[in-house]
Amino acid sequence: MIMNNRNQILVAFDRSPEAEKAVEHALAIAEPDDEILILWVIPEPDPSFFLDIPEEFSIQEASDHLDSLKIKYQNTKLQIITKVCQGNIVEEILKASEKPECKLIVMGYRGVSRLGGFKLGSVSGMVAKKANKPLLIVR
Repeated sequence: MIMNNRNQILVAFDRSPEAEKAVEHALAIAEPDDEILILWVIPEPDPSFFLDIPEEFSIQEASDHLDSLKIKYQNTKLQIITKVCQGNIVEEILKASEKPECKLIVMGYRGVSRLGGFKLGSVSGMVAKKANKPLLIVR
């Protein structure tokens, strides 16, 4: 069994300008052997939400977007891993951060909500309250 001795920096991503800054900051502070995990959590549809609001990106669209980020930053010489999942955003970020190799969570101060451009800071606030790992919030 091969052991992964890399430390991981988890970056929460949602296509917002703040999330882009979080990726750039994580890359700037990473050590040469660190691994960057860019995680995009697509919220599950809320059946109690009766307004006709367009859905977030599909999992495939989000994966394609993250693949383009990997290409954009391929010259950093860091290992960049991307993951897209669907679920509760805070819970999925916290679950990913529980891995022993995760040494830091990096996220933007505000992200894009399902209300198309309406900004929320509640995700970073909830992660800050519940995380057991250091959290860097980028403005």
